[in-house]
Amino acid sequence: MKKLMCLLLALAGASANAAIVKADFGTSAGLPYCAACAPFNFGPKTFTATGQAVGAGVELGAGAVVGNPSGWDGGEVWIDLDPVAQTLTLTSQDLWDFENFTALISNIKFDRNEVISGLSLVSNDLTEDFVVDPVLTFTGNSLRIVYDSPDGFYLTGRSAVFQYTTRDLPTDVPEPGSLALLALGGAALGLRRRRQRG
Repeated sequence: MKKLMCLLLALAGASANAAIVKADFGTSAGLPYCAACAPFNFGPKTFTATGQAVGAGVELGAGAVVGNPSGWDGGEVWIDLDPVAQTLTLTSQDLWDFENFTALISNIKFDRNEVISGLSLVSNDLTEDFVVDPVLTFTGNSLRIVYDSPDGFYLTGRSAVFQYTTRDLPTDVPEPGSLALLALGGAALGLRRRRQRG
């Protein structure tokens, strides 16, 4: 009986942690308020990586630029999402000034029925000259981080770290692990009753 209980506990622990397995990643950086840039300001510099697998290093990095209509230099910020620690790290690869910067992770897919439930700032060393506090928003399957200042700011070549939290969604259909636990529990009760009768 003790062996059976240990097995049940091991199975319960094995299915306890869900993780993000895939998502779309993107960043944009621009100077929308810059009066001196007006003739050249056609839009932000953008980087994207769609349907990116999560957990094997940087998810958005070198070579991901998809749009740069204004010909901006700089603005390359890598994204690293750690599904075990549930952290998101933004690391600037250059030193350049901008008036806004956005990082977006969308179409998040989990390895089970789970959603994002929170997003918070852990450390903020991404901007120079003065601290620009990011605005953080999230949905069940997206995370959005926005730095915005009409005075401008420098992306420094350093990083900012964020923590996200998740929660299980209620489901009408039991997970395979739950079904296995129920079956083993039922078998254990049946065995116990049989021994009591005999």
